[in-house]
Amino acid sequence: MTKKEQTTKKKKQSVKGMLNKPLPKNAIKQREGGGGMMLDYLEGWWAIQNANRIFGIGNWSYEPVFEQMKHIILPDTKKGKKTGLYIIPVVLKVDIDGNEIVRSDIGTTQYYGEESKEMAIKGCVTDALKRCLRTFGEQFGLLLYDKGDTTSPTTKIQGKKPYQSQTQLMEKFGMDIKQVSPKCPSCGATMTLVSRKDGSGLFWSCPNWRTKGCKGLNVDDVDINGDVTGKKIAKPVKKEDNVNDDVKVEDLPF
Repeated sequence: MTKKEQTTKKKKQSVKGMLNKPLPKNAIKQREGGGGMMLDYLEGWWAIQNANRIFGIGNWSYEPVFEQMKHIILPDTKKGKKTGLYIIPVVLKVDIDGNEIVRSDIGTTQYYGEESKEMAIKGCVTDALKRCLRTFGEQFGLLLYDKGDTTSPTTKIQGKKPYQSQTQLMEKFGMDIKQVSPKCPSCGATMTLVSRKDGSGLFWSCPNWRTKGCKGLNVDDVDINGDVTGKKIAKPVKKEDNVNDDVKVEDLPF
């Protein structure tokens, strides 16, 4: 084996070895999501820094496909702020041992108010890039995407009670822990139990309630097998798709 081949083999083993290492706990951040759930995530700058460290600067690149960018208008908030959702694909290319590996995924970000559009587009690109990088394994947070990215927080956030698991909620409100989660009648997504704000009980919530306008279900309207037995099934809110966006990509200071 030549010296060049030995160097190439060592480099390949080094990249594979780094990718197989566990994700550092201090890299995992948490934020509050819908229904009081806590979401684990990696910050965009950290993911880029980690890619530079593992793959090497100049051995990887990514490109947003702005030609396929979508802007979807959502219902206004109670405060009157206009809301919307951006969707942007990103293509990631990584050179490992002279072989180009290509990954692609989409990023989505919702915004509130016209002044937030620019940051939403930037957030979409970062989201898509992180989703592309996760295909390389645990070093880029692949395991964080398991079970909807939800985990129980170790501390209280802004004075709120820690997130409780579905089993804990069932036990607290006297439900059978063998209860099967229903599918949303509007979009088909798996619904989750959420505590009512006044603490009086639970209801089934769809993870797409914000983006698709799906309605919740009362626990009494779902049987033990997850079948919806109630007569009142909410209809999804009709939204306008593929709306032309008034933010020009060339005006964004990436």
